[in-house]
Amino acid sequence: MGVVQKWRRRGVGAHLLEALISSAREHNLVAMSLSVEMDNDARRLYERFGFQQVGKMGESLTMLLHF
Repeated sequence: MGVVQKWRRRGVGAHLLEALISSAREHNLVAMSLSVEMDNDARRLYERFGFQQVGKMGESLTMLLHF
């Protein structure tokens, strides 16, 4: 998921992530995972939604959210 620079920090990413999580729950998924670079500001957004770091490869983190 990406948000163009001029729309960042306006809640767009949070709305998109909320919709993805809602859809995943509606489809009875048990978890979601994502990768994010360690210095990416979006990492805080993912943590706010409950994603937790479960792995690291190079400069990228793997994060997991259990439902």
